[in-house]
Amino acid sequence: MTDSNVPPSIGALSRELARKYPAREELRLEFGGCVIQVQSNSAPLLGALRDYFGDLILQSAPSDTATSASSAPAADVVIQAFEAPPPDFGHLFRDWPREAGKAGQKEQFFDLEDGRVVFKVRTRMQFLIGRDQLVAVGPCLANSNQIINFVNSQCISQRLHEGWSLCHAAGVALPGPGGARGIGIAARAGAGKSTLALHLLSSGLSFVSNDRLLIKDGARGAELAGIPKMPRVNPGTLLNNPDLQGILPVERQRELEQLPREQIWNLEEKYDVLVDQVYGKGRTVYRAALAGLVILNWSWSDSSVPTRFEAVDLAGRRDLLELVMKSPGVFHRDRGGRSAAETTRPEPAAYLEAVRHARVWEATGRPQFELGVSFCRRLLEV
Repeated sequence: MTDSNVPPSIGALSRELARKYPAREELRLEFGGCVIQVQSNSAPLLGALRDYFGDLILQSAPSDTATSASSAPAADVVIQAFEAPPPDFGHLFRDWPREAGKAGQKEQFFDLEDGRVVFKVRTRMQFLIGRDQLVAVGPCLANSNQIINFVNSQCISQRLHEGWSLCHAAGVALPGPGGARGIGIAARAGAGKSTLALHLLSSGLSFVSNDRLLIKDGARGAELAGIPKMPRVNPGTLLNNPDLQGILPVERQRELEQLPREQIWNLEEKYDVLVDQVYGKGRTVYRAALAGLVILNWSWSDSSVPTRFEAVDLAGRRDLLELVMKSPGVFHRDRGGRSAAETTRPEPAAYLEAVRHARVWEATGRPQFELGVSFCRRLLEV
C-alpha cells in the first residue's frame, strides 16, 4: 500500500483506505453527552450497530448527503469502519501485554510518528489511531463486537480527558425525582459483578454500565458514568436468572442443565444481554450520583464462610484498590493524541480522590447474590 522506503503515517494510511473503500453510510449515537459518528462502506455493519445501540442512535443517513448536517449535533468522535480484506501495512507488530492471569496473545501493535496501528490476533482486524483519525479495517461485519468495543474505547478516552477514572466495574442506578443515584460493583474477572448487576436489574434498578465504569468527584459530589457495553455473561448467569433464561437456545439449555453447577459457571461461553430487549425501554442511565462502591472479594471455593459487607478505606487497602483500577488499554490516546505506552498504569491517587465523598464496601465470604441485591438496594434507597 505504501513505499517501503518511506515510513507511512496514520494520516496517509487512513486517506488511502478512505479512497479505496469510500464510506457512504453513517450513523450517530449519543450517550451521557458524548456524540459519536460512525462512517462505513458497509450498510449491514451499521445495521448491526443500530441493533446493539438501540435508542442511542441519533440519525442514520448517507454520509455524502447534506440533508441534516446543519441540525445534527457536532460529533465528539468520528470513527471510520472499512469492510475489507485484512490489510498488510508492511510492519512487524509487537505484543501488547495482557493482564495477569489472562492466557494467549490478544493484541499486537506498532507505533508511527502520528499514532498507532493495533492488530487483533484472532480476527485479523486492524485499528488505526492517529491524532485526527480513528479507523477500523478488516472483516468488520463478522466482528461487529470489536467495532462496538472500539466505539466505547473512544468514549472512555473522552471521559479520561475530562478527569474521570476508569474502573473494572459494573454500574446500576435508582432513578428518582432528584436525579439518579448509582453504585459501582467492582471485582476481579469472574467474581460475579455482571451477575449481581443483572440481578439488581431484575429487582427494578436501571443499567449504567458493564465491566467498564468511570468515576469522578466534582462540584456536585461523586459521580459515575457508564458506556453502552452490554453485559456479556456465561451460561451460569443466564440459567440462574429467570429474566435471562430465554437468551439461551432451548436445546443448549437442556444440555447445560445436565452438567455440574461448577462446570457451568466455568464455561468459556459468552452471551450478550441486550438490556432494552430483556428489561424494556427506558432502563438505562449513563450518568448518576455515586452513592457507593461495592467490591466483591468473596470466595467461590469455601461455601462455609458467611457473606459479609463491611465498610473499608481504600487508602489502606491497596489490594482492593487494585481490583477497582483499570488501565485504558491499547486503544487509548491522551488529550494530545499520543497513544498509551504498554507500561502505563492508573494513578491510585486519582481513584482515592474520586471516592473521597462516597463510601466503599467489601463483600467477603461465600457469594450470595440475594444478599448482594438487598444490600445494594438499601444503599440506594437511603
